[in-house]
Amino acid sequence: MNDLLAFTVEAHGGLERWDRVASLRMRGHMGGLGLLHSAYDSEPLRTAHISATEPWVSVNDFPEPGDKTIGTFADKVVRIERADGSVIVRSRDNARDYFLYYLPRLKRWFWYDQLDVTYFLGYAIWNYLLTPFLFTRPGFSVEEGEPLHLHGRKLRRLIVKFPDNIPTHSPEQVFFINEKGLINYFTYTVEIVGPWVNAVHYCRSYRDFGGIKVPTRRRAILRHDHFLRNWRIRKNVAMIMWGNLHEVEFINKEQ
Repeated sequence: MNDLLAFTVEAHGGLERWDRVASLRMRGHMGGLGLLHSAYDSEPLRTAHISATEPWVSVNDFPEPGDKTIGTFADKVVRIERADGSVIVRSRDNARDYFLYYLPRLKRWFWYDQLDVTYFLGYAIWNYLLTPFLFTRPGFSVEEGEPLHLHGRKLRRLIVKFPDNIPTHSPEQVFFINEKGLINYFTYTVEIVGPWVNAVHYCRSYRDFGGIKVPTRRRAILRHDHFLRNWRIRKNVAMIMWGNLHEVEFINKEQ
């Protein structure tokens, strides 16, 4: 394993601890323009269940609280179904393709339907909660780049190339690691929207949940967006995505 990746994985709880995890349950808020919603307080507290082994996420009370429906992301397939699993309300195969074809893609610059949001939210949550342990899997290419010196601090640069079978924002992403081995921020392109959506994603307020460290505050904005940047990060105004995590439970594999 790459030395910087090994340092980062250990700082987040270690591979031995992670290998015992079968799934996760998280509760939190999430919003932003990436989900076509940027109001800070109006997004309800939701619970999501995440597989630690395959691309799968289920979000309760989705799309709206009180609907008794859940949104499920299962790699290429998304669906909205009754909470008891009795009825599939809507579903879509090959959900990512709907972002990439020309005419549907043009429409998605302005509007997402509920299945679009299910896909975007699903793969994003799955990536974020499995980072950095995901990068130890076969098929990932990881190398250390030149360090970044920022405001008197040295951040080490971890360049990660994703295999084709992993749903994610873009094939190459760059993670900036602080002196504690935690991710300070990372950069990527939201390719399902367009090549112009170059994002910087900040990870803050790390907490230990059952031996694994997780950032509980996330803010993603356009990389070259400097207008009132710090104020808008604090106020969650017109950002690609924001998230506040309240609780994470790591569910171990059966012995």
